[in-house]
Amino acid sequence: MDAFLTQLPTLVGVVIGVVGTLVTTAATDAARWRREQRVRFDKQVLDVSAEYVASIREIVQTLASMTVHLRQGDKSPPLDADEGHTRLQAANYRRMLAWESLCLIADDDTVATGGRMWHATGNLEYKIRDLDRFDPADWEPLDREIRSQQKQFYQAVRRSLGIGPLAVPVSRYEHASETG
Repeated sequence: MDAFLTQLPTLVGVVIGVVGTLVTTAATDAARWRREQRVRFDKQVLDVSAEYVASIREIVQTLASMTVHLRQGDKSPPLDADEGHTRLQAANYRRMLAWESLCLIADDDTVATGGRMWHATGNLEYKIRDLDRFDPADWEPLDREIRSQQKQFYQAVRRSLGIGPLAVPVSRYEHASETG
């Protein structure tokens, strides 16, 4: 019995070492798994957000091309109304698919700002629906609002991904307003 008691501290030390190693390994593996999942998730958020903003950009560019003949100084490639409506329909479909994905994986702030960006784009699209009654003076303020909402969307995505704020201008209007 004396031999056992003299070896007991050594056995307890071995058991504590084994348990400690198991706990440490499990914690390290769990942390690594969480990091890997977060990276995958962040990539999905980034991809869906980029798809969404690209579809909005396509809608705005199509609208610009449909109205270029009515707006002085714009250099967008001209597009007739029929082709424009076909492209708008396709871009709106892509926007809808990206929106659904965004709603599933993005945080509330990103979804809300994405919704405001779409609302601003919808306002422009509504004004252009009837080209015969479109007032070219409506273009710039509506386009500026879209770009403002786009910047807010970028900021929301960056916040959700843990990236710092966007410090550079996003549009030509910001450059003009900063200089005078």
